[in-house]
Amino acid sequence: MIENGIANLIIGNTLAFVASVLMVIVGIIKDKKKIIFWQTIEIIFAGVSYIVLGSYIAAVNMGISSARNILYYKEKLSTSAKIVLAILYTVLSLVFNNVG
Repeated sequence: MIENGIANLIIGNTLAFVASVLMVIVGIIKDKKKIIFWQTIEIIFAGVSYIVLGSYIAAVNMGISSARNILYYKEKLSTSAKIVLAILYTVLSLVFNNVG
């Protein structure tokens, strides 16, 4: 059981490191479309990292952020979509909050 926990810790932190490197790369990019694309990839790595590490609310947050970025990338992020994402985030935060 402990070995599985250590493996999850190593995998989760490795994914988080990749996400951090991508975050730095995103800071260097100038083209808006490329920024959104690579930021979405970074968010996906971070989200998977959070799942592996057991932080489900953070993973939900990253999933919703990915959806927002994809809508923005496809130029379909309307005001109503923003409202739906905000409501979705609030409801899922209440459902997946494993802290208390």
